[in-house]
Amino acid sequence: MSYIPLENERLREVIGRVRQAIPPVRWSWAATWDDETWMPFALVVTAGEAVETSEHVYPILRTSVEEISPDEAARRLAMILPSLTEGYPDRGADGLDHQVQRGYWLTTETGTPISFYARPEWPEFYIALDSFPKARREVSVNDGPLMAPSEPYFPHAVALLEQELTRVKVGNDQRFPPIIVLRLPNRLARFRDLSYNANSLLTVPFEVTESCRLNISWRFGTASTQWTTQGRVVEPGGEPITLEFDALPAEFWAVLQRADGAALDRRGWDPHGGAKPADPETNLVRLACLVGENEHIEFKEMLSAKGGGNEEFAETVASFANCGGGAILLGVNDEAEIVGFDRKGFFDTITQIIRGNVFEYVSVQARKVDIDGKPVWLVEVPDGSDKPYRCRDRILVRAGATDRAATTTEIRRLSSPPAAAHPLGLMSVRGNW
Repeated sequence: MSYIPLENERLREVIGRVRQAIPPVRWSWAATWDDETWMPFALVVTAGEAVETSEHVYPILRTSVEEISPDEAARRLAMILPSLTEGYPDRGADGLDHQVQRGYWLTTETGTPISFYARPEWPEFYIALDSFPKARREVSVNDGPLMAPSEPYFPHAVALLEQELTRVKVGNDQRFPPIIVLRLPNRLARFRDLSYNANSLLTVPFEVTESCRLNISWRFGTASTQWTTQGRVVEPGGEPITLEFDALPAEFWAVLQRADGAALDRRGWDPHGGAKPADPETNLVRLACLVGENEHIEFKEMLSAKGGGNEEFAETVASFANCGGGAILLGVNDEAEIVGFDRKGFFDTITQIIRGNVFEYVSVQARKVDIDGKPVWLVEVPDGSDKPYRCRDRILVRAGATDRAATTTEIRRLSSPPAAAHPLGLMSVRGNW
């Protein structure tokens, strides 16, 4: 989720938005006990989703969830919100002319600003208003546990409020502030996750329920002033947009817009944020870190400037070439943590290491992959065609996640026709990654 700031609106205009919202409306509120009476504490109004009504009453806190119509929600807000404008000179005769703090248009982009009590599946209008007059300053995990006859047990008050009102985690889960939040989704259009595949195709999938404008802009260098732009009208059931890039742009934005130009949803990235789709090599490095070292994956934190550390690299090249191939990830430590590694003339360096230590020579492929700003060198070793391979007069094989000297039987077997290789050791991975 990300957001686009909107212009300030008057309370009257906010109520008008509620009246036009997608039914039904989920009206959820909480009150705290204050010596003699229940005092309003929080209100969350959400539109356009199924509502499961509930009511809970505990000695210090009560909550209620109702299903009502957009007109009824607008009527109730017109009665409640004027209490927030006492003392404001612009409140108007009925208290609804006051300009509140700006609202936001929440998109379906990845990322989760903790100041918003929302994780929308569709884009939505979101606004947080001033708290109720005389509302308790906060409710915390120290308020509880919550127990009452015929009521479920909650370890503290925050747990109840997160379940019944926001339905998302609040801040650091320790405190729940007094809030009035309105969330009004719009189901006209949204993006699905962007993808970038091995054929250098960036796919921009979308879902629209009526005609919308899809505008795309990108540039390859952040210092460049030249943007490439495309735009078209998209219809319900339309095919995803595909763009061919040898390398992903430094900045890219796709925006779905209404006929009046207002943004409906957005996806993209720049050097400061957004979600850049992982290219196949990035996915491969991340998956390798998830799987861990095995018969076809080896992590090495770095290459030495000179010395024995590089002989271990050569040993792994030889054992991979003897045992179906594999990948060496330079810039990843033994705990599968990406620490980053780079060196000028890297490919020349590994070529010299292999030529000086491995016989027969093994031709490898090496590519640098950027992972969260940290360079990782992906060195792919093929299954060798001139087995057995030696490293400093030793024939090596891969045993689990280690390299060891081959036995006499294994040396004989290396001259036999090779079994089907398991590229990078990932063929055996099961599930959806």
